[in-house]
Amino acid sequence: MRSEISTLYVMMRPIAFAVLFSGLLVFFSSFESKKEVEYGGKRNLFFHYLSLVLPISIAAFFCGFIAATSRIGVAGQLVTGVLGVTSAALVYFYSSNAHKTSIAGLGTVVIAIAVLYGSFYGTEVRDGYRLQRLVDAAVQEKKIRTFRENLDLPTSALETEIFKVIHSLEPK
Repeated sequence: MRSEISTLYVMMRPIAFAVLFSGLLVFFSSFESKKEVEYGGKRNLFFHYLSLVLPISIAAFFCGFIAATSRIGVAGQLVTGVLGVTSAALVYFYSSNAHKTSIAGLGTVVIAIAVLYGSFYGTEVRDGYRLQRLVDAAVQEKKIRTFRENLDLPTSALETEIFKVIHSLEPK
């Protein structure tokens, strides 16, 4: 259950990024009245931008996230591969029409920002897990020490009989 909740939490980040970025695009394109008229209002323009930005931002965010949390070197090459293929596809599909050439540049900007955002978040998660492992080890050590004290067992290595025997065998 915990992994499903954390997966949904991670999934909300690129979706929120896409919604915010689409809103900014609608705001900046509202200065050009012809785009608003062409798409039938700001709401339709927002959904048009969202349909472009959402899949790109999800793919790019998770490429950055995987590259930052992974321990293998191939994940870093994955990011550049996805960035190159998606940018090339955007240029190929949208550069044929002079009216839609800005979409190719927009998609490349979305990819770059989402990959950076995903890699920053992945680094934060990786460092948080590293710290959590240390905290868990300290808590476990405290539980073991308390358990040994409750059973009147030696709590440190210096108090054990084995250590005393080994120490007595050393030349002085």
